[in-house]
Amino acid sequence: MMRTLRSKFFVPAVLFSLATVSITFGDGGVRWMWRDKPWIAVLLGIVAAGMWILVFLRPGRLKTRS
Repeated sequence: MMRTLRSKFFVPAVLFSLATVSITFGDGGVRWMWRDKPWIAVLLGIVAAGMWILVFLRPGRLKTRS
């Protein structure tokens, strides 16, 4: 688990995942940020999925001295 959290792809994976489901608050109430342009959410979701794959396929390797 700790190797996953130390992956350089972990923070981008979380941020892209959260950006996909972003909401805004306004006079009309709560709205999904990408309501008018859902293709942006699809693109962000694809990038997030790619980042999560990199997080789990390339966990930070421990450096050991021989």
